[in-house]
Amino acid sequence: MDYMNYLYEHLDLLMYLRYHPKWYKILYYEPSYFKDFLKEAQTNLKIRPTDKLENLKNKFQVLYTINKITAITTNTKITDKTLKNKFQLFYSLSSLIS
Repeated sequence: MDYMNYLYEHLDLLMYLRYHPKWYKILYYEPSYFKDFLKEAQTNLKIRPTDKLENLKNKFQVLYTINKITAITTNTKITDKTLKNKFQLFYSLSSLIS
């Protein structure tokens, strides 16, 4: 039951296990399937590194859009090139991973 210590350290995975009780039976009889459980849980909970990058990219996109709307409503140019460059960087990173 070494995997149980890991689950109690990561409560989101423990909750996934509780909502998907088929894994209780599988892990009880065959603990070697723990990596398969982790892969499925991380995919469904969207806690993989690619999901985190996608989430960060979406946050930058929202910030860029807000900055653009603010610039349009105040009739000024978008001067914050760093925000645009950061968005492009994260977009290119996420496209490389996908």
